[in-house]
Amino acid sequence: MSPMLLIPIALGAVAVLQGAINRRVAANIGLPSAVLLTHSIALLCAFALWLWMRSAPASLPSVFQPSQPGGRSEWWYVIPGLAGFLFVCGLPLAFARIGAFQSLLLLIVAQLCIGLVWDQLVEGRPLTLTRMVGALVTMVGAALVLRR
Repeated sequence: MSPMLLIPIALGAVAVLQGAINRRVAANIGLPSAVLLTHSIALLCAFALWLWMRSAPASLPSVFQPSQPGGRSEWWYVIPGLAGFLFVCGLPLAFARIGAFQSLLLLIVAQLCIGLVWDQLVEGRPLTLTRMVGALVTMVGAALVLRR
């Protein structure tokens, strides 16, 4: 198994912890304060990473380096930040209302479906029968679990 496969697995665990802990933090200080706290910490971490990249660029993988020094910004560069904000706001809310399991199950199904479309349209990765069947099996499994 490629060590790179461990990254999304670890992030799956982090998503559960992040949503569940943020839900508890929000219960104590309110969701807007919890989001502000979360993003303040994220900003500090991003700033530290940026300083590291500026001071020792060779110590980081190439994905951390700009492909074009002094490149211009585009309007759509704000989308990941908005998505992160929605994720940090929405996941604790969903956890509180429908539970961690159902929230993450629906999140994963949505990610798989959008991932298939993204890979096909943006990345040029083919939409194979195996990938479609895998997504369909996941959706059917989710539907079975969510039935009441």
